[in-house]
Amino acid sequence: MPVKGPSIGLAGRLTGLEIWGSIGPITYDRNQYSQYARHRTIPIDPKTPRQLAQRDKMALAVSDWHALFDAQRAVWNELARGKPLTGFNLYVQAHMTAP
Repeated sequence: MPVKGPSIGLAGRLTGLEIWGSIGPITYDRNQYSQYARHRTIPIDPKTPRQLAQRDKMALAVSDWHALFDAQRAVWNELARGKPLTGFNLYVQAHMTAP
């Protein structure tokens, strides 16, 4: 049974021990092939005017999606059928790429 603390998790398995999370400057994780450790990166948030404008545009697209009627969302979901996107993803993408 997994045990997860504030910054690190441990899970006992019959095949060994898995570890995920961060300890100091090292982050432990797992992908489909194996466990791995990497240097923990600290995200950079420069808050440039262009970046802030994109965030505002994204927030507006998400807000607009939530304001749609169910029938309108169903249309976007149908447009996304067969694509590796949901209707929400397609809607937001359309708004983010619009001039």
